[in-house]
Amino acid sequence: MEKLRFEFVMKAAADKKSNALMVTSITTPDGEIFDIPAELQEVSLHTELMKTDIYKK
Repeated sequence: MEKLRFEFVMKAAADKKSNALMVTSITTPDGEIFDIPAELQEVSLHTELMKTDIYKK
């Protein structure tokens, strides 16, 4: 199975009063980078990613 690299960033949440964890891009093993559109960056939208052991750390 290929390993992908996810880039996480803390940004201001929609309410502008708190911070939210965002996934901003995905990098493949061969170096291709895929940017995530702003409206899909919030990590709460990526439930399968949140289930991984690495994310839980």
